[in-house]
Order: sequence, then structure tokens, then C-alpha cells
Amino acid sequence: MGNQLIHWLSFLIFARMLQKGNIVENVEITGIGTEGKAIGRVDNFVIFVEDAVPGDFTDVLIYKKKKNYAEGRSINIRKPSPDRVEPFCEHFGICGGCKWQHLSYEKQLEFKQQHINDALERIGKLELPVLMPILGSSKTRHYRNKLEYTFSNRSWLTKKELSDGDNNEIPALLVFMFLCVLIKSWILKNVISRMIFQMKSG
Repeated sequence: MGNQLIHWLSFLIFARMLQKGNIVENVEITGIGTEGKAIGRVDNFVIFVEDAVPGDFTDVLIYKKKKNYAEGRSINIRKPSPDRVEPFCEHFGICGGCKWQHLSYEKQLEFKQQHINDALERIGKLELPVLMPILGSSKTRHYRNKLEYTFSNRSWLTKKELSDGDNNEIPALLVFMFLCVLIKSWILKNVISRMIFQMKSG
């Protein structure tokens, strides 16, 4: 009876800790999920964490709680991962076009391979031969042939502006990131030329 009571009390404390708006301290990040979110676990309960990389120990602010998982944001890295690197783009974390610039390229390839194996073996129930490692590219900048931009008649608010409560609906300014380090330079020049032509032609 005593052990069962302790179990239920622990469960209630744990459930309360993972409610929206609460901070879970010193979560170990062990993997990567989808949409640029890392994976941490607290007592085997999965938390998808923004702004973290595998190997981090971080405090996580919970902003969504579901039955089988929670979602949160890293707000205080207590111990950074040895695989964490400095993003090479000044817009990283704001524009949303890149998700893993703060994780070393070598580790990105490892986790991509892990995702492929998991999809085929665990989900697809396929028996696979030993797979060769993914071959990395020698060029990690100015390689994309295509980028998609989202436009709106409302202003884009950064995470800081949202956290500060700055959510006024003001007319948006069209901002083009001329300094994107992923798109090929000849494509960027072509886009700029078309924009200038359209502005001149009215």
C-alpha cells in the first residue's frame, strides 16, 4: 500500500511538472525528431524540444502537453553538447529555413541515417542489409536550387517579440533575405533582376 501511494504521488507531481507554462529542469537531450525539434525524456515521457541538440542538458519551458508527449523550448542550457556548433547564418533561429545549423554536420548525417533505418526497420518492418553511411557533401553553403518564401499582410514577429507580448497587428514590410547562405548565387541574382524589372514596370 505504501509503495502504491508513493507511486501515485510521484505520478501526480510528474504530471503537474509537465503542464503548459512550467519549466522542467536539466533535461537530457538524446535524439532528434521531426520539424527541427530535439528529443528529451523525463521518466521515459517524451518531450520534443526546440533550440536544443542531442547531448545538451537544458531547462525546458513546456508550451504544449498531450497524453503521450509534451512540447517545449530550451531556455537555459546547463551543459552544452560537445556536438553543438555556432550557426554560420546570422538569421538562424529567426527565418525558419534551417533547423540544425547548431548541430555539427557530421552528427546531422548520423541522425539522418538513424531516421532512415528507423522508418524502414521499426515502422516498415523490413529486414535490411548493413547500410553504408550517408556520404556527406563537400559543399554545405550556396547549394540550394530552390527556396520557398511565405508572405503575409501581417508583420513577422520574432520569438523575443512574442515573449515580450508585442503582438500588435501592424502592416507587414516585405523583407527579402539577400544574404541567405544556402541559395545558389546565380539564382539570387536572377530573383533580384526580376524584382527590379517588376518594380520598374509598375
